[in-house]
Amino acid sequence: MQRARWISHALVPLWQAMLDMVRLRPGTRLLDAGCGSGETAAIALARGAEVSGLDCSEEMLEVARKTAPRATLVCGDLEALPYPDDSFNAIIACNTIHFAADPQQALRELGRVARPGARIAITSMGAREDLAVRRVVFEPTFALLDGPPPSSPFVLSEPGVLERKIADAGLTIATKIKVLCEWTFADFDEAWAAWRGIGPINAVMKLIGEERVRGAVKEAADRLAREGSAYVLHDWWRVVVAEPT
Repeated sequence: MQRARWISHALVPLWQAMLDMVRLRPGTRLLDAGCGSGETAAIALARGAEVSGLDCSEEMLEVARKTAPRATLVCGDLEALPYPDDSFNAIIACNTIHFAADPQQALRELGRVARPGARIAITSMGAREDLAVRRVVFEPTFALLDGPPPSSPFVLSEPGVLERKIADAGLTIATKIKVLCEWTFADFDEAWAAWRGIGPINAVMKLIGEERVRGAVKEAADRLAREGSAYVLHDWWRVVVAEPT
């Protein structure tokens, strides 16, 4: 997966920070809730953790089984996790909770499978001023639609929304940080090869065609993201760490 290579390079600082924040150490029983193609699981395995990964896409899990072959991977729903109570002493949910039909129920499920004293690191898309990818890729794409997009990663982005969902799910916020990640592409073709596979962008392309979306994103990228001959985007990702009450 060519796209996964670019995303992996860009998001490694975020994944490392999340694993640090859940106090990952050898022997930690970790749940990667929304493991995607398995890059974070592979990092956790290399650090000695016992890793379980869940994703709703069998296609992504096929990739994850190659990326993190020692992880225990299952297809499932964040809102009905297939694990007993108190199963894990560390949980990460990287860019997944906002796609749940009921984010608060997904958070309740994370709390249910967390052991007492466990930490749960939750990442969500933040404010537009923090995320160049929001301004350059998502907003130009969504502006092409007459109505709301089929799915949006920004449903928990407004200040305080994620924190309220966490509290209402019976969890306590331990700490919050921001992590800087950088996307660097040699040219727009390389950038587009990565961005076109992002779920909400792909969904819009199916509705109105790739050519229109590509043109809108290129215009925004040329205006906001060019540094010399490369496309460079700097994004601050928000991480909230919660604990079972």
